[in-house]
Amino acid sequence: MPRTQISIKLDTHLLEQIDQFAENIGVTRTSIIEQCIKNELPRQEENYRLLENPLIRKLHQTVTSPDVLRAIAKLAQTDMSDEEIDEIVNKGPRQREAAKHMGELKKSAKENPS
Repeated sequence: MPRTQISIKLDTHLLEQIDQFAENIGVTRTSIIEQCIKNELPRQEENYRLLENPLIRKLHQTVTSPDVLRAIAKLAQTDMSDEEIDEIVNKGPRQREAAKHMGELKKSAKENPS
């Protein structure tokens, strides 16, 4: 399979973790990053596919509100910092909008096959 070189920026601590893990198991940094992406990408694609559904999108909107997240964390007896909650809350609209756009593209492709 052909390979393409890219340039990305990573958090320094994350890169150190990747390098340490790669060294521990005797593989390259690239190998670790590729494997992580191969493992995670299908899960991310499935999450966005689910969010194409308007009902799921609305549920996602409700669940990712700060008050609901705090209540869930309390029920799960898990401490969540305000920063962690803010991160989830801030990602929600972008995720829902991206999923909506993906659904619209699929619908358009079905209606206008090339």
